[in-house]
Amino acid sequence: MFRHLAHLDLTTATTITQAILEALIARDRTSEGQRIEIEMLTAAMALQTTRLAEYFATGEQPRPLGSASPTTAPHQAFECADQRFVAIGVERDEQWPGFCRAMKLPELVADQRFGSNPMRVRNRAALVEILEERFKSKPAAWWMIRLTSEKVPNGPAMRFDELRYHPQVRHNEHIVEIDTPHWGRLYVDGLPWKFSLTPAGPIRAGGEPGEHTAEVLAELGISHQAAGSSK
Repeated sequence: MFRHLAHLDLTTATTITQAILEALIARDRTSEGQRIEIEMLTAAMALQTTRLAEYFATGEQPRPLGSASPTTAPHQAFECADQRFVAIGVERDEQWPGFCRAMKLPELVADQRFGSNPMRVRNRAALVEILEERFKSKPAAWWMIRLTSEKVPNGPAMRFDELRYHPQVRHNEHIVEIDTPHWGRLYVDGLPWKFSLTPAGPIRAGGEPGEHTAEVLAELGISHQAAGSSK
């Protein structure tokens, strides 16, 4: 898997934000502030709530499942003939017959191993083996058309070059082009939020190392030369 960001750092920051908002509500109601303590370990464990419950209920360590869901099956990404991945999710039993029709595997509907979601989860290995072979027989777009026609949730794993020109991404300015004084015009990711009354932005390029040092020191009443001589 492509590790693209510090996932636990962002999770902890999100947890902190939630806690601060809750504390602000409490302050409005009680007129008292309070100290908040949050650990990265706590935030990490909060993400594992369902897997912890699984462990406490069964006493067994949950196995890594890659892109698969631990509670429903089939519900994961499969590689297709063109080496593209399609994620599918059969979350309800009524979706199962349509999924089998889309995959041209009608015999699976009557297969007792896969008759209900608990059975499909229990026999996940056998089911995934069948589906992996079938998905590799056609390109991703072919499967997505069939799955969509049967109202089975599905979607592609999109490449960055596809995201860059995706209509939704362009319309909502999730990727924008900016002018920079040092590097010319650049594509950067846009702001992840929009406010109706207090618009955020604009997005600006960062400076070169030390570019604004003198300006910041001047605001603090410190000369650049004095700061340099004190080192």
